[in-house]
Amino acid sequence: MAATDEMISASIRTFCETLHAHYVRLPMQDGSEPMQTMRPQRYIFPTSTLATGVWLPGDDVHLVCITEDRKQIFWSIVAETLGLEGQETKEFSPGVMKLAWSALGVEKAPRNSAVYLHYALLPPDLAINDFARKDAVPNLLEIIRYPTSDRKTPYMRKHIELARRAVHITSTTQPKGSQFQTAYHQLHTWARSTGLLSQALELLNGDTLLELLFRTCEPCMAVENPRFLQTFFRDASTYLEAAGVRPHSISAFLQVLGHCDRIIVRHGGYESEGGVAALDLEHITIARGLDLFLDSYEDFLVLDLETWAKNPQDRMHFQSEGFLEVIKRLCTGAFSEIENGCGASTIPYRAWPYLVGEEGSKLCILGVCDGRSLTTDEVDAVQTWLASCCEDKEGRIDAKSITKERARALFAAGLERNDSPTAPIRSAQESASSSYLRPFSQIQSRLRWDPAHMSTPYEVGYEDRFDKSNLIWRNLEQWAKATEDEDFVPESRVRTVRRVEDKHVVWDREKRVDRTAGV
Repeated sequence: MAATDEMISASIRTFCETLHAHYVRLPMQDGSEPMQTMRPQRYIFPTSTLATGVWLPGDDVHLVCITEDRKQIFWSIVAETLGLEGQETKEFSPGVMKLAWSALGVEKAPRNSAVYLHYALLPPDLAINDFARKDAVPNLLEIIRYPTSDRKTPYMRKHIELARRAVHITSTTQPKGSQFQTAYHQLHTWARSTGLLSQALELLNGDTLLELLFRTCEPCMAVENPRFLQTFFRDASTYLEAAGVRPHSISAFLQVLGHCDRIIVRHGGYESEGGVAALDLEHITIARGLDLFLDSYEDFLVLDLETWAKNPQDRMHFQSEGFLEVIKRLCTGAFSEIENGCGASTIPYRAWPYLVGEEGSKLCILGVCDGRSLTTDEVDAVQTWLASCCEDKEGRIDAKSITKERARALFAAGLERNDSPTAPIRSAQESASSSYLRPFSQIQSRLRWDPAHMSTPYEVGYEDRFDKSNLIWRNLEQWAKATEDEDFVPESRVRTVRRVEDKHVVWDREKRVDRTAGV
């Protein structure tokens, strides 16, 4: 059963009881049952999407604990409560610990979601009974201050601000809670389907989308019938930086927003009921989002990952975390810090956050922004950098420039599947092993670099240019890849690959045979 915000909240409340901490329910209601005096005082606040009741799998959970305990003592109590005594329990960042879902009693961890516990010290003169009043919490948090000259406490002020922001958002949206939640879920589907939502690539996530919607619509909360979606699509561009949207995500967001604006205007504008309705947010799909992505660029760079790691954990780490880190660095400009003077430092990319491929082989498509077209030197510069990223790794990442038509053919099939961004999505071709065949370029790379194959001689059979019924055989080690080589043979003429020793065929295009994983 998929985790829901109610299930997550119930697990956290149980954790709080075990920790002897008060779970502060937001928004505070009139007549809330007063909290019992407890020593030491510990108050745990839910924040962001969990506090607002719009949490979805894929969102991280951030809990803020304001406590009388000193930090070292508090973390030891948390470790004891979770049964982590004797284990290494380092802080994820100053004042923050990453908790295991299983430790909170959640049997099936939400995919691509993590839970973090933030620590902040409680002032000694705080009145506990203030928590029993609905209007007291904002004032309560407002008086929690730390000396600005103390270099050890900046993270505490940041954590208090997380709790304060959660109180403000929940109390402000409470009168229009169901309408606000419905608008958020529609926008979440829209952002996800258009490739704007990916925490791993530092695009939008649940927290930033919620903050953006709230900042955009806060002025109209007092209106009797607020039009949250119309307000969002009209004014969201004004609040992107304030909501914490990262620079490389802003350009992608504005591009998609511009497309939506043209549809809305064409169907009557923002004051018309048919304007936003024309976006059909309830039925937008990833396939439609991909079409919009591909139509937004003229040139594309495809990253082709292959790993031959035998350890499943190493293989999974390289094709998920390692690959995504490389993609993120290209899109955020970190690549230019390494390859200065290569001609690629000014190239802006936008990644489509859905990967396609099979086990051990993944593809990612990047659009080249600003109407740019990549030169051969620029692609070579990216390839050189990718090779440096893969040093000492059991795998490699290749880069090549491809046309829009080729990109559509690679990525369009099968994206109707409802999956999460940056998760491997199998195309319709790949769903049936009998119909999908890895191209020769991937086979060549695997046989050359996979330790399981490096010591085995292979030969390639390709069509004679003048007699297609005749196969010419050439040793794989002598196979030329560069088009300027005299003995270059186009990949379209390659028919089969076999072991030299016993003529065992490991790959055959016509018979659609691929045995490289098992030999």
